[in-house]
Amino acid sequence: FQASPLSKFVSRFKMIENFYPTPLYLSGPNSALSLMQYIDCSNVESWLTERNKEKRKEDLESTFRGFARDYADMIVPMRKLREHVTEREFHLFIQHHSVDEAAVHSEESEEHFSELRGKVFDELQKYYRFDLRLSDFSLRLGNLMTLYYNASEAGHLMREEYRMYTTMFEVLEVDELLSQIFLS
Repeated sequence: FQASPLSKFVSRFKMIENFYPTPLYLSGPNSALSLMQYIDCSNVESWLTERNKEKRKEDLESTFRGFARDYADMIVPMRKLREHVTEREFHLFIQHHSVDEAAVHSEESEEHFSELRGKVFDELQKYYRFDLRLSDFSLRLGNLMTLYYNASEAGHLMREEYRMYTTMFEVLEVDELLSQIFLS
């Protein structure tokens, strides 16, 4: 299975997006998956086709719970950081993600993308020094990079999850757009 550039971008973006709104609006174990996605966890059988709804419902729910635990193992500890991601960090985070994805799928030189990454980190350092007035921001930047790595891993897990749902439960076969995003 080779994920398309759009699939990689969307899945990682959704995980990155999780770290900004969740601590702003929710507490405890609740999570804002994304402004792009809402899942009714109490109605997962609606994802199944009519022909296999009864016999596969328990399997789907069990698979769903397993993936939810895996996401929680990656994401929940990061949300417990003492200081939450600010809006500015979130925007720079998204810029960094966009540069990374473009670098992987572009013919342009590595120097060009290295320069763009440098600009993103320069902006972040200016933000820490001048706006937040931090003299030592190494811990904060380290936490942000850990969040970025975990978002990447969770994005990969999301693609595996959708692949599993499609292969085992045929849940995306009726949605052509989602199939193109997550399965191409």
